[in-house]
Amino acid sequence: MKQLTKNLLKMNFQGIDLTTVSKIEFAFSQEIGETPLKTAIYPDDSTVVKLTDTQIGVEWTQAETALFEAGKHFYADTRITMADTEYQPSTPILKLKMEETLFGNG
Repeated sequence: MKQLTKNLLKMNFQGIDLTTVSKIEFAFSQEIGETPLKTAIYPDDSTVVKLTDTQIGVEWTQAETALFEAGKHFYADTRITMADTEYQPSTPILKLKMEETLFGNG
């Protein structure tokens, strides 16, 4: 993802049919264990869109990308709640990178 650029972060959920999900919570932090700098919930937030039955897109504004250090890694975590149950399948924490930009402050 590139800093100071409006982005759509596409996240694939292998082995999970999104039609069987009641909600997915997203948390993005600069470091593991820190308070998230960005959160979102599918399907409650208009900035989180279902792209396919196994792919979600999380929209990022220029201002949100500026919250993360350019040229550094950051982390994404998800908590999935399945429909008609309290079951929450295990998901890995993802290591992402916020790329630098040459466009200054947007």
